[in-house]
Amino acid sequence: MDSSTPQATPRAAQLGQIQSLVDELASKLQRSVQVDTPAFYAFCSSPQYGEVDNERVFNVLHREPNPEPIPWLVANGVQESRDPVRVPAHKEFDLLPRLCVPLWEGEKLCGHIWLIDSPAISEADLEIITSYRRPIIDLMAARDETFVRRVAEMREIARDVTLGLDGSLAHAVDNNFLPRRGVIRIHQLTIREAAEAAVTTDAPERLMLELLRFRRRRPFLVTDNHDGLTIVERSDDVAASQSLFDALQAASVAVGAQIVSRGTSTINELSGARNTARRASFIATVASLLGQETLTWEDSGAWRLLLGWELTPATVSAISPAAAALIAEGSQFLWETVLEYLDNARNVTATADNLFIHRATLHYRLEKARAVLPQGVLDDGWESTCLHAALRLHAALNTVP
Repeated sequence: MDSSTPQATPRAAQLGQIQSLVDELASKLQRSVQVDTPAFYAFCSSPQYGEVDNERVFNVLHREPNPEPIPWLVANGVQESRDPVRVPAHKEFDLLPRLCVPLWEGEKLCGHIWLIDSPAISEADLEIITSYRRPIIDLMAARDETFVRRVAEMREIARDVTLGLDGSLAHAVDNNFLPRRGVIRIHQLTIREAAEAAVTTDAPERLMLELLRFRRRRPFLVTDNHDGLTIVERSDDVAASQSLFDALQAASVAVGAQIVSRGTSTINELSGARNTARRASFIATVASLLGQETLTWEDSGAWRLLLGWELTPATVSAISPAAAALIAEGSQFLWETVLEYLDNARNVTATADNLFIHRATLHYRLEKARAVLPQGVLDDGWESTCLHAALRLHAALNTVP
């Protein structure tokens, strides 16, 4: 390797210098070479040499990974090994055998060098490949200095938006952090370590940094907090939003983070950004309590009444003494029947079907409940709504997800 390789400086030309090294290495070996991020997002790919499979075609065309093989690649040690890893072929994923050379800067994984290992790469060629590792790492580290400044700006704008500061949304749009059109949604994600991690940064921060490393087809805002991420995105349809969360899922696997739950709320003229962020955070907590991956404010029904309340047994009694009396009666069948009845908007047929009981049995249970509850509480009105919300919370607190 030529020792006169230019030293890295934090400017846009670094990406071009990495691309030149990738092209040079591919030409020497007469094999295709690709460099990606720790989450497997390709950002430098050489011209095609030799064999090719659908996975390489997908990466080159889309500049994003196919999420299906990622857990299998991680299981082969490409995120932990300091030495080159030979990854075997995988017929189901249409993967030819590959050589992965992890790119480590101290304790930080910067990315990987990938080559198709068919025919098998010789030891002499492996020495050539590893000689390119240091120059590529130096250039990637220099690019990260600019990246760190962009992340700091992103954090500040995202927090301004979620606090509802005047002009913050317009500022985000004018600086291309959000599109000019579409529905604005705020997502709160609860994140935890997928396993015990030997890294200094916590899971939300690692996931945020990986997600921001390269801009997606539509811009978005993201910031981290003590136990998760807040994402602000603007899209015309659910499919566009889903593409962002597909990328998020792939990144979470790569950085060893687990997405426990996601709460979503849509900004409208009445709610404002600050209230919308508060709702998204609350609904993420509810989703985690229920063992659900996602939940939206708009679809959360009676849970919306509990915004601002602690999700504890004390709240059950505080918001509905009637619920506390029904639970104290001691029959789980009784309060579960009432909850199902209210969930089905007092539709007797649907309730009986969902409980797999005869309608006569349902009427018997409801009459028993009415004998315990204050008059009229089961039938309509605000107290009935509070009863519904309280029983929902009680059921969630007494169910193991």
